[in-house]
Amino acid sequence: FAISGLLQGAAVPGDAEMEMHTTLKDHFMGAWEYQAKGAPPEYSSGLLLIVQENDEFIVQVQMAHGVLNATDIKTQGKNLSFKLNIEGQDISVSLTAKGDTMTGESVSPDGTFPISATRTIKVE
Repeated sequence: FAISGLLQGAAVPGDAEMEMHTTLKDHFMGAWEYQAKGAPPEYSSGLLLIVQENDEFIVQVQMAHGVLNATDIKTQGKNLSFKLNIEGQDISVSLTAKGDTMTGESVSPDGTFPISATRTIKVE
């Protein structure tokens, strides 16, 4: 009885990790309409789709002329970074989430372009 009474309020290993994981997931998951100011017109706007599968994020960029799948996806706190290959060129994207908005930039051989995004669909 004494042991079960002590364990009743004890934290289970992994609880904090699960809570942190849920928080990270909540920062990014969903559909985000984005604008990349100054980028070539065909890449300057579209939809970022961010989902999680088997503890990994999947990022897909949907534009009028096609879909790109991100690689090298990393998260740290409220920061998300990934790479895209557009017409043989590597593009690095870094974003910071704050509620239902994200801001950041894309860096390519053509320059650095500011990005803003607004979540339109939240995935739970």
